[in-house]
Amino acid sequence: MIFTRHPIMTGFLAAFLILASTACERAVRHDLEVGDSISMEVINSLGGPAHRVKIVLDSGGKLMRELQSKEGQTKVSENQVGFADVERVRRIVRTVDWRNVAEDKVVGLDGTSVRMICQGATYSIWTPGHDTDQRKLADFLRLETELLRLARIHEADPFRNGQP
Repeated sequence: MIFTRHPIMTGFLAAFLILASTACERAVRHDLEVGDSISMEVINSLGGPAHRVKIVLDSGGKLMRELQSKEGQTKVSENQVGFADVERVRRIVRTVDWRNVAEDKVVGLDGTSVRMICQGATYSIWTPGHDTDQRKLADFLRLETELLRLARIHEADPFRNGQP
């Protein structure tokens, strides 16, 4: 109990704890600032034509999409999305409770694995559509859905790139 008996050490410890907690809070707040990008990889173990989908969106609106079939066939394409779309993604990124996402420990043997990389931090979630409200993943799921929409990934047959 040496820290509690000495007023300087008590003050130092209190200041350190405040700074540490502030730094931790900042570590889980993200944005899509100039020069940043957000990356999402979705791996579907349940089947379907696209086994793996990777989407990277940068702050300037450049969107890269990579699709891989179960057989290993890969398609890569790029397109430009508008300023309003990038702003919509930025707003969603800011609303996600990244601390909750990082603490989610739900796992399963089948379903979808989603990995999101934002400002250097990596988050992995198993099937965010499962018990979404209970797991408090509604904003994370909304971000996943928005990135899939911008990449024009057709839900029924994502390997067709949304083509009829």
